[in-house]
Amino acid sequence: MTSNLKQAYIWTREHSPDRLRRLDATAYIWKELFFEPKNCGHYQPIQCSLKPHSGWMAHEKFEATLDGKTIEVHLQVVSARVWFLRELYLRACTLTRERYPDFDAHHFVDGDRVGERRIVFHSERHALSRYHLWTALWWLDREEAPKITETWFQEPCSSWGDPASVIDETRSFNNCIDPAHVRYVVVRDVDKVDDSIMAQVVASIREHGKPEVSTRSLSFDLATFRDDFIELSEPELVFLNWADARKPLREIDKTLLKAAEEADFATIRQALAEGADPNITNGEDPVLGIVITGWQDHLAACEADDEDLAYYGGKRPTHKISLAEALDVLKLLLNAGAHPDRFDPDGLPAIVTTALAQIPEIAALLLEHGADPSISPFWDDGLGMCPSAWDYAATDGFSLNEAGAREVYYAMVRCRSSTMFEQATEDQDRLDAELPDNQRSWRNDKAQSADSDTNEPDKTDAQIVDSQDLVSVSSTLEPRIDKTLTEDEAVFAFAKAWNRLEPDEFLALLAPDARYASQWVFEELVGKRAITDYLRGKMQTVRTNSTNNPNVRVRVEIGRTALGDGGRPCAFMTQGSDGTVQAAVLFEISGNKIARYDLCIPQLLGAVRTSVFPV
Repeated sequence: MTSNLKQAYIWTREHSPDRLRRLDATAYIWKELFFEPKNCGHYQPIQCSLKPHSGWMAHEKFEATLDGKTIEVHLQVVSARVWFLRELYLRACTLTRERYPDFDAHHFVDGDRVGERRIVFHSERHALSRYHLWTALWWLDREEAPKITETWFQEPCSSWGDPASVIDETRSFNNCIDPAHVRYVVVRDVDKVDDSIMAQVVASIREHGKPEVSTRSLSFDLATFRDDFIELSEPELVFLNWADARKPLREIDKTLLKAAEEADFATIRQALAEGADPNITNGEDPVLGIVITGWQDHLAACEADDEDLAYYGGKRPTHKISLAEALDVLKLLLNAGAHPDRFDPDGLPAIVTTALAQIPEIAALLLEHGADPSISPFWDDGLGMCPSAWDYAATDGFSLNEAGAREVYYAMVRCRSSTMFEQATEDQDRLDAELPDNQRSWRNDKAQSADSDTNEPDKTDAQIVDSQDLVSVSSTLEPRIDKTLTEDEAVFAFAKAWNRLEPDEFLALLAPDARYASQWVFEELVGKRAITDYLRGKMQTVRTNSTNNPNVRVRVEIGRTALGDGGRPCAFMTQGSDGTVQAAVLFEISGNKIARYDLCIPQLLGAVRTSVFPV
């Protein structure tokens, strides 16, 4: 079936995990420090590549009254040392362009493999520019080093805090300036931007409408930044500039993508008949994966409550598409040349989408056509982590006891080597794959584990909260479907999910268009599916790492904020042995569902703790 299949270009096998992390840091710098799009227009071979979370910058979001209006403030605080590097690098780039005005003149061509793109520079000036830029950095530092002070500025932004210079117009929920939001960028002369610095700036803006900054002249040494630069190869420049590099879509290709998203199988067939490319992507995911998620959304719309239909377009489908119909269309795409391993940077191979959707029949079809579940997507954590297809199938299938994911796991192990550490375990899994589920060995292992837990209670949990307190709290706060959902109940469900590392009961309370935001992360997650993927991934990481390091385990406590009349219900997240609260979590309820939840810096809210950790 696969002998004549053209090889796919697999991003994560062309670049090492460590190199991918450096490239990701470089893209992050373009957006967060240079205020430019992170995935296009950056062709200088020498790039800044600061570590994203090394303490040089932090973000905060809060409400403030400015000029008599209540407005959402998106605050970014940057250390002066890094701001100096920004100014120095931009000036060196200007000198380089003056010397070689067309150093980045280029075009893209297809490579030999499915999905591969190559960059062709038009002259030797591109190669020479790297030497000029590096020399310019040192010359400027010695002769004309930027003189900077602490500073600040404000500008309009989107509801996500993005200025106009970085807004991605392809994302419908983040493509315009929002008058109710304003972005502040503040440069402070500090070694590290920590919670206390952020709290000072927030308080100053709330009180005076602007931060307090010093006018004292500051100077720094380029030598301290030497390790914060990276030299990129041409394939890495393609990766960094993927929005520019990806192949332009023809109208028929756009028709195919739209039909895949809407599970319009008749139009998919027509588009393929008219020559649409079965290996196109939407910039991330391949058509195969989009068909799977489009079909899942179709099924969700068929079964959605009336009040949730607006999220799926407002109308309930008149015909429920069967699994057999979905398989037929996927076979059509595969037979037309769709590669089962095709995906772009930041995207998912179709086998990972299938594991998330928990559809073993589709997994078997993809495997039959050569899909490789050992491929790790770009956002996997690199060496030592289980590839996502195996990870989701095993975690959801066995830890969460979800039958669909478990059958995807067995579909993969029937014909592929698994990630099990011992060969004997893989051999047993292969035997189990042919047995009815109730006769598989993992059932016996789980039963023995349950007996052990009954005989030897978890002493750690028993010390966290008195059992009588837990029963009392559970009886009053556990969410019930026969009453209106409250913030207290949302807090309880969230805490219980984390303390058990089982997210399903909490996820069931989310609205289809729910949002999750963290004051430590610039962008929000939008939609129940995105939050589900994120939360399951985070819990799996904690579950895996806490086996050997108990300090990794997250504990979540019920509490209230100290602000306002009696405060608000919130969850307090702690990690490590000292029990220090590292995040407070607030919830908004709308339509008997959780509309959003926010991870906040606890010092800004105050903490009234209860020592109750629901399990």
